[in-house]
Amino acid sequence: MSGVPMGSASVLFPSPPSPATEIDPPTVPSSFTDLDFDQIVKAVVAGHDEYRLRPYFGLPLESVDAVVYRQEVFAALDGTPLTETMDNFSDRMRSVRAMLTLAEEMRHRYQRRCWLLTAAATYVGAVTGLLGELEQAPVTARALVGWRERLARYVGSEAFETLRQDMTEARGAIARVRYTLLFYARVIRVRRFEGETDYGEEIASFFARFQQRGGTDHHLEMSGRPTMNRLEQQVLDRVVALFPDAFGALDRFCEAHPVWLDQLVVRFDREIQFYLAYLEVVRSLRASGLPVCYPVLTSSKDEAVHSTYDLALALRRLAQSEEAGGPGAVVTNDYRLSGPERILVVTGPNQGGKTTFARAFGQLHWLAALGCPVPGVHARLFLADKVLSHFGLGENLADMRGRLEDDLVRVRETLEQASSGSVVVLNEIFSSTTLRDATVLSRSVLADLSALDALGVCVTFVDELASFDHKTVSMVAGVDAADPTVRTFKLERRPADGRAYAVVLAERYGLSHDRVKERLAR
Repeated sequence: MSGVPMGSASVLFPSPPSPATEIDPPTVPSSFTDLDFDQIVKAVVAGHDEYRLRPYFGLPLESVDAVVYRQEVFAALDGTPLTETMDNFSDRMRSVRAMLTLAEEMRHRYQRRCWLLTAAATYVGAVTGLLGELEQAPVTARALVGWRERLARYVGSEAFETLRQDMTEARGAIARVRYTLLFYARVIRVRRFEGETDYGEEIASFFARFQQRGGTDHHLEMSGRPTMNRLEQQVLDRVVALFPDAFGALDRFCEAHPVWLDQLVVRFDREIQFYLAYLEVVRSLRASGLPVCYPVLTSSKDEAVHSTYDLALALRRLAQSEEAGGPGAVVTNDYRLSGPERILVVTGPNQGGKTTFARAFGQLHWLAALGCPVPGVHARLFLADKVLSHFGLGENLADMRGRLEDDLVRVRETLEQASSGSVVVLNEIFSSTTLRDATVLSRSVLADLSALDALGVCVTFVDELASFDHKTVSMVAGVDAADPTVRTFKLERRPADGRAYAVVLAERYGLSHDRVKERLAR
């Protein structure tokens, strides 16, 4: 079956990418790892390996309309009966693939062809069942409406109707095949069924009266592939000889329809998994009390986000809570950018949640550009053309560069890739050098980003960067007012205060200058 020309059909892309893109996964930037986005993708695609979903997470969308195109599908599936419809369709298509794989392993011609016939029947049922459900559902998402129309044309086509009729005829002919095996010592006779008593039913009926509730089940589970041994093959050969018309119908079906899987149906089966897999994660987040929302994407750089969080961290905490039997705490944060504001400069004590916030900022924009729901109660975001990052690394022994040189080279590469439409996440750049040098170099980087008018986050230990220019906004990692050694992991929009939290820690553990001096004097 050649399929019916239906034009480009994709529930992921209003204008599908080139076929080469699906064959060769896109090259993802270093930010994919810096932002722990690779961990998010790993969690999302777990259990969906056969669909090869990873490449889709490396293809951000380029227009607000394309984002909304996906958001409509997510909303149509999010908590609605349509999710079960898609799951059922996917289960049937999974069975089709399993049967086709088994058919390739069958050595006997007619056993193989019977598996092909069963696979075709399952496929026809999956396609017609999906269309019936979509016609009954109140679908408004453009992608699903378009797919429903294409699917209706396909099911109503002459090619599909011929497949269905030929399949029904062949299945009916095979279903009418009934035969009897007669055993005489070492001889087995195969003949047409002539109304002999089915002793199997009689035996089962007789022993049913002795059945006890709660007894041990002694049924044997068949294992391995359903291949036939030589004796079974010889029996089948004689059955074929007894029923030439039935197996002739099977032959005609397989010869008339050597290929019947429509590639647009196969594509839909793969693409819809992008939504189903991500919504599984969304459900687990909501079940744990974490908010998820559909962001409003605009071309404006005014942003407002309420109660967002690091999704990779949240997923790790959820996994740990399943093992430990209790939920792990996930702290949420807010931020806003308005007017000329473009760069959030984050300062504060070590291990106060600064890097976690920076990752969350980058993840938000990457997920939004994929059309996915994002962590938070509400989010209004700019649609970035790319998300770039620079996170400090250890010494690179391979190229013999020191940390400072490595920072300089990689920051330059990041700035060369950035544009006015980019989001840039900088985390503790130039921390390996002196405060004076770090200040000079960091100011130069911020000046370049400011000139580009790019959005970004800069996590730094240099407090004076927080008031670099009118485009920077200062955010400070908070501490408990009663005990400054306790981190709240909440970021506050306020001027950097330059407090020496290290002194507080030293005092708490008896390591301050005065306490050490007292000990030495004893």
